[in-house]
Amino acid sequence: MPFDWTLRDGKQQLFIHDYCPDATGLPERRITDIDKGQNRELSEVLIPGKLIIRWGRLVCAGPLGVQFANPQRQLDMFFALSGELRRYQPDGVSSVLCGSGQHTLFHEPTGRLCMDVAADSLLQFVSVRWHPDLLYSLAETYGDPLVMLAQQVMAGESMQLTATGLPVVSSLQTVLMQLVDVSLSGCLLKLFLEAKVMELLVLQLKQFQELEAGADRMPVPATDFDKLEEVRRILQQEFTRPPTLAALSRAVGLNEFKLKKGFREAYGTSVYDWVLNYRLDVGYQLLQQQLSVSEVAYRIGYQHPAHFTTAFRKKYGIPPSQIKAI
Repeated sequence: MPFDWTLRDGKQQLFIHDYCPDATGLPERRITDIDKGQNRELSEVLIPGKLIIRWGRLVCAGPLGVQFANPQRQLDMFFALSGELRRYQPDGVSSVLCGSGQHTLFHEPTGRLCMDVAADSLLQFVSVRWHPDLLYSLAETYGDPLVMLAQQVMAGESMQLTATGLPVVSSLQTVLMQLVDVSLSGCLLKLFLEAKVMELLVLQLKQFQELEAGADRMPVPATDFDKLEEVRRILQQEFTRPPTLAALSRAVGLNEFKLKKGFREAYGTSVYDWVLNYRLDVGYQLLQQQLSVSEVAYRIGYQHPAHFTTAFRKKYGIPPSQIKAI
């Protein structure tokens, strides 16, 4: 199994193994580790010589440490839907590669990749690891920016598409949910996953190019960003009945204009759309716990289940009744 559970210093640890980058002779495989009692699901699909796709959803009653194997010469896509991915250097200094609700594209040959999860919290992620031959082949076919990525991976250089993670916008969310809810097998599964990974790559690079195009805009000052992070934390806690912009402005000491403009620049969406997406994400998680559509709708703040169904279908492309419990 690629997933090892251990107990160290009284804290549960999950180690996610990897394969030799050159082991193209491995058979294609799909592994799923589901424990309904522990409320966790971990899945891996290996397409030899091309991709390793993993996703996980864990409700953590106690503190949890997750460590990812970190081989050289591989490009990683990471989507931290809940929880943050950190890089730990040999001297123990850490930095955030990808914050909660963010995604990134990177190559990290020297550091240790970890997620530390607090008790009574949710960890949810999707990761894609590229075999270098697939990356080089695409770079030869399509040119930049894939050539730039391939050159840095080939040279073994530490690289990240942006200095910080980018927000997981609704278009990415839709593809990610399609990726993890697939029920195909065999050749159809392989074709579907490869197509969805390419779609994710296009959306990531598109978002990066849009960021570069707007680089002449004034960046959000660090002091304002701290206040915007506080706004995001408040919205996470009170998403069923979110405060008004005026109330948020008073709570964090930032005027409404700066709050609205800064929030969009920092997270790529408006406050209203962020709350809507977060509410639907929570709804998605609750549906996997075998709750009815009506019960989920009321729990996440909808007065009418039909409105929840409409919004859910618009975001994920399927009605909430089709979400399977883990």
